[in-house]
Amino acid sequence: MNDSLEENFHQHVLQLQDQITREIRALDPKVSVKEDQWDRLDHAGQPGGGGRTRAFQNGSIIENAGVNTSCVFG
Repeated sequence: MNDSLEENFHQHVLQLQDQITREIRALDPKVSVKEDQWDRLDHAGQPGGGGRTRAFQNGSIIENAGVNTSCVFG
């Protein structure tokens, strides 16, 4: 697969996650957001990608929700 196509798609998914986050915050300004960026190793101990997890909780409307992305390989 074309590396630039993969990177463009990955960036698009991250932008969608950001857009969803903005909309949730606009809908429920009291919601707390916890973000965790993570990396993984493959079976050989080599870099195998990672992701970004966002957890939303304790809002006026949203009790508990999440919007997560990952890009893993290996």
